[in-house]
Amino acid sequence: MERANDKNFFAACDALKQKTPFRVSNLFLDNRQVCKKIENSECFFLQSGQSLFLLTPSHGVMHTLYFLSASPEALTADLPALLAGRNPGCPIRTSVIGREERCRPVVAALEKNGFTTRNTLLRMLIPWPTGKILEGMRLLAADYLEMATFAREQDAEAVRDLIHEEFDIVKNNIPELDEIKETINKNNVTIIRMDGVIAAMHYFHLENGILHGYFDITRKSFRGGNGLMFALNIFELDYFKREGIKINRYYGWRDASKTRLIKSSSKTKAVHDGIAIHNLLWGDEQGKDSV
Repeated sequence: MERANDKNFFAACDALKQKTPFRVSNLFLDNRQVCKKIENSECFFLQSGQSLFLLTPSHGVMHTLYFLSASPEALTADLPALLAGRNPGCPIRTSVIGREERCRPVVAALEKNGFTTRNTLLRMLIPWPTGKILEGMRLLAADYLEMATFAREQDAEAVRDLIHEEFDIVKNNIPELDEIKETINKNNVTIIRMDGVIAAMHYFHLENGILHGYFDITRKSFRGGNGLMFALNIFELDYFKREGIKINRYYGWRDASKTRLIKSSSKTKAVHDGIAIHNLLWGDEQGKDSV
């Protein structure tokens, strides 16, 4: 295994591409994002057989595994070289993203090498609110709309802490603090502050007219159908309209294990579009419980 930098990792990637096409990968970051991870933390890579692996530190307690491989069979054969000598007390988390028929053999390859599936997230296509639905949202949001605002960089740690209160760093795709700051600076985090704390928050990503909603959180002490999330939604809708930002598609993510929540999504005509994220972990039971 070799310490990664922007030269040797991409050189290894190009060299392997010349030998075999990559049909299996979870490295969907662009080159700029990969370079940023490599520059800002101690990352390692390994070329083994028909696969290339990249390990990056995650949340100070585990590593994230990115892989490029010729096939699920090659991934199965090449993973032992990466895992040999690894300390199970320092878990490795990885994700498999795509349609079920393509994900299934990749997940199986990882499970054959000791990874366990910890959670599956389903991508939901959410209809853009219009007409009476929008009128109802605006009515429920009225008491809180003036409180809604974009988060600022000084809110980053509070945003991170609230996400950690509600979501698990293995089961969910939780961003690191630097990613949160970058998202805030893009005006992709809206908040309502009450009693000196963030009472409600929407963390999303907007690019090329496609909006991905990642975290909708109302702090437990402020829950009870009081319209806080509707206020954030209306604040965003008004902002997009004012700025001439057209939303072509709106996606959200739902935990597949929460069947009641999935069923309730049908009330808003949200549907699973076939894309899922399978989050897996390698490591001993003590390591899993500690992350």
